[in-house]
Amino acid sequence: MPGDIARFRAAARKPLPSVTLADLQTFADSLDLDSLAPASRYRILSAVKSLLAFGHRVGYLPFDVGRALRLPAVRSRLAERILPEADCPPHPQPRAQRAESRSVQTS
Repeated sequence: MPGDIARFRAAARKPLPSVTLADLQTFADSLDLDSLAPASRYRILSAVKSLLAFGHRVGYLPFDVGRALRLPAVRSRLAERILPEADCPPHPQPRAQRAESRSVQTS
């Protein structure tokens, strides 16, 4: 994400080819101090690692310094957000089904 990359570049205060693993680790540690949710830290670090990997792959960066950085573990919360079927509102019928049911009722 553009904001995540800008945040990293502001923290590193140097051109991307000069970024070291220590810079990346310092940035990761600073995210812990910002009281961000674990999923936000994971997203930000994933974006930065992806940028560094891409830069290395296309030859802009001499090394992929992000490769050595381990991402924080994030617990999946998807199951907590899924509603039981009984709590879901009824689904409206698609138009084709409504028209079909009307034609059957009038016959």
